[in-house]
Amino acid sequence: MKVICLDDEKIILQGMLMNCKRVKAIDEVIGFNNFKDLIDYLKTNTADVIFSDINMPDVNGIDVAKYLRENHPEINVVFTTGYTEYTNQAIRADAKGYLLKPISKEMIEEQINYFLNNNVLNKRVVVQTFGNFDIKVDGKPLALSSKAKEVLAYLVDRNGSAVNRKELAAVIYEDDSYSRTIQSYITKIFVELKRVLDEHKLDDLLLIDQNTYAINTKLIVCDSYEYLKGNKDYKNAFHDEYMAQYSWAEMELYRFE
Repeated sequence: MKVICLDDEKIILQGMLMNCKRVKAIDEVIGFNNFKDLIDYLKTNTADVIFSDINMPDVNGIDVAKYLRENHPEINVVFTTGYTEYTNQAIRADAKGYLLKPISKEMIEEQINYFLNNNVLNKRVVVQTFGNFDIKVDGKPLALSSKAKEVLAYLVDRNGSAVNRKELAAVIYEDDSYSRTIQSYITKIFVELKRVLDEHKLDDLLLIDQNTYAINTKLIVCDSYEYLKGNKDYKNAFHDEYMAQYSWAEMELYRFE
């Protein structure tokens, strides 16, 4: 597990980093004492958890949580503070935890173990379907060929329902004949998907049963899924475009009206 610590007080930050390094489940920890450096770091990196102070001179921890929710929803926020009056704000900011200073190694370990034992960590895979389709793993776009990306898009659109190879061929290649050439193309696409997902330790993102395929919806955060569930954080996400680069997706627009 990768952890970030954010606190403007250097002594407290050093103590947090030292305690995090003593927690067995934490593989990597990095610290920042200002919000700007954190943002710069997250342009090319991500993390599983951030321990963030609430009351800092350059930024309020609630605003940190809002920024992360909008730009890095895979990062789980745990607030750290010396003041109990921030508890209600932390709850409204959808923080996953709230620790009162001074923070010991045992407190950090208990919080991390709670995440691991209760499967409440935010997902590594973030899918955008409104506008153009995109898929990110750990904050970075998944590098795929255009057809492999389109196959993933269609599986996301099916929302966990199984799809056979012939249906995929008809949608992706607009070919109902299902010729041997098209079958070969489909095979190559799934070879590519398996390789790329294995590289990211996401071999269970695709659910494969003989010649049918489905997306494992438990492993992703998807804007259209959340919108349809009525998640208030996504209520303004839809602007009349859904997977706009794919012609077949136009027929699904009615679902969001």
